[in-house]
Amino acid sequence: GSTYGQAQTMFDKLCHLQEVGQMGMMGPFNDREEWELAEWLFKSGTSQTQMDKYLKLNIVCVRTPCILFITRNRTSPSYKDKRSLLKKIDELPQGSSWQSFSFTVTGDKKDYNGELLTEEVMVWAHDPVEVVKELIGNPMFRDYMKYTPEKLYGDEEMTKEIINEM
Repeated sequence: GSTYGQAQTMFDKLCHLQEVGQMGMMGPFNDREEWELAEWLFKSGTSQTQMDKYLKLNIVCVRTPCILFITRNRTSPSYKDKRSLLKKIDELPQGSSWQSFSFTVTGDKKDYNGELLTEEVMVWAHDPVEVVKELIGNPMFRDYMKYTPEKLYGDEEMTKEIINEM
């Protein structure tokens, strides 16, 4: 095969944004602590109303230079409420988007009128081409990618070939 060009992967674009100072290592969050607080707020099962109440507590939201309340390292995140936190989360890099489609399935059972029962089925999926692009573009997998078939053996003498679908 021939190479016809090379495009930047999502990971290359993120590295570039970090190099030119437009994005830090924690994406839109100021630092690791802010990221950890956001992650905890979402994974803890805290309701959105409770998130807002928490982020508006004086110990959390004091932003004046003369008064500083500190819990552990600090608690003064750049997001002041649920809405600004959601905006930060929306700024995080995303993978391929979800797509949906529906279709009607006809069953083998009949209704009271003697007609076959039908059901509307909704399918949610990612575009497989976009998923493969992400996987191939991910530098973590660079040393493990294989583009040609290879034979695998289960013993050192190479007499027991491993055959599988992958």
